[in-house]
Amino acid sequence: MAQTLFPLLVNSPGKRYVALAEGTHSIIMECNRLKLFEAVQAFLDEAKRS
Repeated sequence: MAQTLFPLLVNSPGKRYVALAEGTHSIIMECNRLKLFEAVQAFLDEAKRS
């Protein structure tokens, strides 16, 4: 579903599609959740610089 929605976000000045290995809907509780936090922080830091 995300891959279908992503290209439709045409009015977004900055967008990023990140796929995390072995990520499920419960990624916040999984061992690789730090990758999620890193991706979100990188996105926010990039927006702050713009």
